[in-house]
Amino acid sequence: MSLRARIAAPEDASEQHQETHLVAVYRAKLLEEIDLAEMSALAMAERRARLERVLAHIISREGPVLSTR
Repeated sequence: MSLRARIAAPEDASEQHQETHLVAVYRAKLLEEIDLAEMSALAMAERRARLERVLAHIISREGPVLSTR
């Protein structure tokens, strides 16, 4: 199957549900880790950097593990 065919093919509903579920899981974990009052005082660029750093830490700690096996 070519790349163009994969892009044009409609997504399976279960795949879309799984992606939505993962977004919700990581969003909840992120909200547990950050202080919203502190975040509201930061500039947009600082907020984004902080969120990226915290999310990277969460993923490295709890995220999927890739193996070469």
